[in-house]
Amino acid sequence: MPADAGTITLLENTKFYGIQIIKVTWLAAAGNFEQDVPVSTFGRLVQIAHAPGATAPTLDSDLAVFDERDIAEAGALVTAAGDGLNLISTGFKFKAMTAPAPYVAGKVRLQVTGNVAAAATGTIYLYVEEMRRAR
Repeated sequence: MPADAGTITLLENTKFYGIQIIKVTWLAAAGNFEQDVPVSTFGRLVQIAHAPGATAPTLDSDLAVFDERDIAEAGALVTAAGDGLNLISTGFKFKAMTAPAPYVAGKVRLQVTGNVAAAATGTIYLYVEEMRRAR
């Protein structure tokens, strides 16, 4: 697991018609960055989005999303080379997950790679379709 040089702050955790929307800001020094999202979620990760902050990250940096228990980072829920490719950038970008959408159970870890901008900031949105029990 790379160094956790930076912070993640929870801005919003709302639910709307079975979709949980988690909105976090991140701040990092130049280089790779990763931190756990400070809230748990259970369901299918159906979409992710990113908006750059006051100091935009490097154009076309990548985002990977891991289960918090995957310490070895052996199996990303969202890979930096796949759905997370070039998602972190100087403009707003969003990506609907490739089907089947990955299942999330608990907290996730966000990893930004390819950024060389010092004190880069941004906002990441996670859209999770809640799983419902059969009645």
